[in-house]
Amino acid sequence: MRRYRIFRTEGALFCAAGTSPTGFAVGLAAAIVLSGAFFGCTTVSEMLKATENPTARISSARFSGLDAESISVTFDVEITNPYPVSLPLLGLDYRLSSAGTPFLTGAAKDTGAILPGDKKIVPVMAKIPFLATLALLEDVRPGNVVPYTASFTINARAPGLGVVHLPLETDGEFPIPVPPRVGVSSLDWESLSLTNAVAVLNIEVTNGNDFPLSMTRLAVDLALAKASIATTTIEEPHSFGAGEGRVLPVRLSLRPGQLGMAVFRMLSQSSVSYDLAGDISFSTGFGALSLPISSSGTTPMSRLGSP
Repeated sequence: MRRYRIFRTEGALFCAAGTSPTGFAVGLAAAIVLSGAFFGCTTVSEMLKATENPTARISSARFSGLDAESISVTFDVEITNPYPVSLPLLGLDYRLSSAGTPFLTGAAKDTGAILPGDKKIVPVMAKIPFLATLALLEDVRPGNVVPYTASFTINARAPGLGVVHLPLETDGEFPIPVPPRVGVSSLDWESLSLTNAVAVLNIEVTNGNDFPLSMTRLAVDLALAKASIATTTIEEPHSFGAGEGRVLPVRLSLRPGQLGMAVFRMLSQSSVSYDLAGDISFSTGFGALSLPISSSGTTPMSRLGSP
């Protein structure tokens, strides 16, 4: 003979099947029948609603904390409790994979409980480290946009059934950014004397990423032939498509006499070695980012208006 335990919740009596029910529907149906037949419960219609299962969905996914090493994505998991009693949540496990290869796993604890007939949003933050991800995903390179599948298992203790596991999946993509390539394409002198020199420094910026970016600031220190020449900043916004490059002219004014005769003679040559160091800031569809830049090379120099 099957044994049943009788529980009281929020003023209503209901019964749950014994320690090993064959299924949630059987156990709950027995509870409803016993509640109505033996106790004359007035909440049978309410209990029928409990034949529905809890449901879950991803209400949003948002990025934060984008830097040179990682990016974080927060998934808002909305869970609905159809029962006339509270639904205790026992935690949530997640796994991120790309093209079938897992690269990140984690869990959310202390998820609380959901009130009867209510819903709750559980935020789940996953921090994606770029170096570890690149090591696991062999076909992914810096600058790529990586497609991913996020798989969730929501663990809850349902009335009449015990522990249940709700699976949930969503797809998305995230970037692994590389700094834009920055160099000097030319240095054109408008005037050059010991007392005053005015030049146009042509800085070439190339976006090496598979996604567009909008540059918001570029600050660089310029050295020519290892001599520090100038510090300059570009704060006008410039947009770059994936793989796109362009030249940004910057006007410089300096006093060569203060740098010494050796530097002045060097500035009179047709080419010179340069070093650039600084940082670049830009916005993307995945968040704002600031990265250090540095480059060295040789650039041609010319006098504007010279034949």
